[in-house]
Amino acid sequence: MIEYENSAEILNMDFDLIIPFEFHVNETGIRIVAYDVLKDIAEEFKDKFKLDYFADAAFDYLFENIKPYTDKWGYTVDIKHLYTWGYSYHINKINTDVILDTTVKHENMFVTMIDKNIVSFAEEHSGEIGVETDINYQNRGYGASNVAALAKYLADMNITATYYCDSYNTASQRLAEKVGFVVKSKDYSYYCYKNGE
Repeated sequence: MIEYENSAEILNMDFDLIIPFEFHVNETGIRIVAYDVLKDIAEEFKDKFKLDYFADAAFDYLFENIKPYTDKWGYTVDIKHLYTWGYSYHINKINTDVILDTTVKHENMFVTMIDKNIVSFAEEHSGEIGVETDINYQNRGYGASNVAALAKYLADMNITATYYCDSYNTASQRLAEKVGFVVKSKDYSYYCYKNGE
């Protein structure tokens, strides 16, 4: 499935960041969202890379074909994210066994505190869980514990938790799977920033 957005309308808003092309792949196939002027590129991409939408050649194709448009519009692609994508997870069954006694609810987060300092926390924004752990306290299960506790808390309130991480962040992927999340889709966004920003 391909959906098109009105590029003239978006470009007239003069955003600092635009995403003229993105796609989401799950067990049912691919969903592409692209600016209307990129219709031919979107259709060719969908057919040409159906064996592997995440191959370097697919990203090279997008860069070579979309760059003339973004140059004309005054935007530059975010090269450091050109070859990376994300995993979107949804909860399958929460593994409450990973919740440690040190995990506590603190305001709108679940945290691990050591010597009265928060060393790890998980918080939720619009149903999506984010986690952060101080580098000196990683690999001790604190992040997984906080995420599991928060996911359980949200589930008890009938809120479906989601989790997102980048393809290069294997530690975050392992954490999600340890807690009981499963991959819902692989997502790619072609980020472009206004020249001079």
